[in-house]
Amino acid sequence: MYDKYNKEHKAIRYIYKKNKNYSGMVNSMSLFQLTAHHGTERSIAYKIQREQHFLTSEGDQKWLGDGAYFFENNPEMAREWSEAEGYKKRYSHYGIVEAQIETEVTSLLDLDTPMGREEFHMARLLFTKKLEKESLGIRIPNSRIFDGKIINDLCCAVSYRVVVQSMFVQLSKDRKLKVQSRVPNCRVISVREPETCIKSPRVIKGGLLAWKAPKKWS
Repeated sequence: MYDKYNKEHKAIRYIYKKNKNYSGMVNSMSLFQLTAHHGTERSIAYKIQREQHFLTSEGDQKWLGDGAYFFENNPEMAREWSEAEGYKKRYSHYGIVEAQIETEVTSLLDLDTPMGREEFHMARLLFTKKLEKESLGIRIPNSRIFDGKIINDLCCAVSYRVVVQSMFVQLSKDRKLKVQSRVPNCRVISVREPETCIKSPRVIKGGLLAWKAPKKWS
């Protein structure tokens, strides 16, 4: 939650206002809209459709901070993600939920734009200066990546509802081979306020995951 007395959040808000004034940001009534896809276990997919409600993943170690996660207009990526997660979590059937994401442009943090990246790195600079002065007690195995925390701080300070970024996401073969890439293979969306920003979720596809399918014998 945003705390108006939090010095870090006040500094972030100053950066935000300076950037928006300089850039001549579009009218606050302009809308950001797109079709998005979420891959999950089949029963959860139908529960989302039935209840018209998404739960959010929370924690500073999440890719784009807190939120309900989607792939932008990419049902096949959602299916492949379900395949990878299904093997990891041992579920056998997947479901793909399609939904419309909608929010005011001023409530969107787009990390694919120069202004979005500038805001992120200014917030990151404030964080690293604080990190130099204090022992924050943050432990992330085998890395010092604090993107999720920085995005959470930025979104709390500025009241962003949706975060988007192109990135490389490991799928089943990548995980088996333990390979990564710096070239994005999808655009990921984190919706921090599902109740107001996610419209008309519905299951568009489902089935048996490949890792559970009977093997064919020649």
